[in-house]
Amino acid sequence: ATAGLSKQHQQDLDSAEICYELSLDIATRNHALKDMAAACTNLGTVLEQRGDYDGSLAHQMKALALKEEAKDSANIARSLNNIGLL
Repeated sequence: ATAGLSKQHQQDLDSAEICYELSLDIATRNHALKDMAAACTNLGTVLEQRGDYDGSLAHQMKALALKEEAKDSANIARSLNNIGLL
């Protein structure tokens, strides 16, 4: 995720997306709900930066569902904020 954030801050959205997708894949294989949610959130922000608001919303909603499943109340609030900003 750190590499993805670095690439995203450099506006290298293609590389950031690849990093986040790899992160999501690893988290999914390990059933790491919080990491899966973080990767979905990050993918959503990349899509938002590209102007793909529908895709961003889909990823933010998936992140919200994962955070709810993990009972991660602090990050549930963050997801709701991200969705509201779209």
